[in-house]
Amino acid sequence: MPLLMPEGARAPERLLIYGGPGVGKSSCWIDIAQKMEEYRSPGKVYVLDTDNAVEAMFGAGYAHLEERVVWFPCYDWPSLTKAQKEVMETRPTIDDWVVIDMMSFPYTEIRRYYTEMVYGQNLEEYLLETARLINMAKAAKEAGDKSSRSEREFGDWSGRDWDHMNKIYLAWEVPLTLRMPANVVAVAEEREVDSARGASADQVKRYKRAGSHKPYVNKTAEHRFRTVIRVTNPGSSRELVLAKDRYREEVWDETASRGIIDLGDMHEDGGFVRRYLVDIAGWRLRRRG
Repeated sequence: MPLLMPEGARAPERLLIYGGPGVGKSSCWIDIAQKMEEYRSPGKVYVLDTDNAVEAMFGAGYAHLEERVVWFPCYDWPSLTKAQKEVMETRPTIDDWVVIDMMSFPYTEIRRYYTEMVYGQNLEEYLLETARLINMAKAAKEAGDKSSRSEREFGDWSGRDWDHMNKIYLAWEVPLTLRMPANVVAVAEEREVDSARGASADQVKRYKRAGSHKPYVNKTAEHRFRTVIRVTNPGSSRELVLAKDRYREEVWDETASRGIIDLGDMHEDGGFVRRYLVDIAGWRLRRRG
């Protein structure tokens, strides 16, 4: 197999890649697909696409990957669950890669779907009505009506609602990440880690070396990934910044300066595969004879 896992590896990759808009997050998995095609590797790249990334890729010089990339457009919760089911039914193996691009979308889309199904309102109507009911209850209380209260809670949903949404979300995500026998890449947006906005001291410490930015995903999602890395574009080239890479921190210390890797040009001996999978994770590229 031309794109070879590290010697002795017994588990597939679990990569969570995050960053701001336009920094080149999707190009990381595109580089994997490109190298699989170039080195004639077996396997497919299954992409749950919530961001039109695949459509844009095919129109930007990568149409030759259409046989390699299996594409599932996902624009709402029903299409996300349909795509999850179809990917699982293909029974991906260690030769394959499963991509969730963007993983931030299902994390927020479950709120819209839940609100429509449980409260019979679209999300905007629900939020407006919630604010109105809370304000009415507050005004009545200030006027001396001690019995007045809103059934809605500040924060828009009750604790029971959040618990239900979380369970529905996890039933979708965990089979694709934690239980997936194939390699997994999830791409996510980023948010600033701010203790003034509720970030814990542990989060502040954990993401300080990644520029105090964390992935915008389900709060437990990062624990299902071995590797969490941020993509930045501070100047003329893209960089990978280490947030977490279980069992590989020493390699980062030996290979990367201050936990930062210059990705270079993936068409000229650079890119995510060579700079991360090969140099850090120990993968090997070998052409067929």
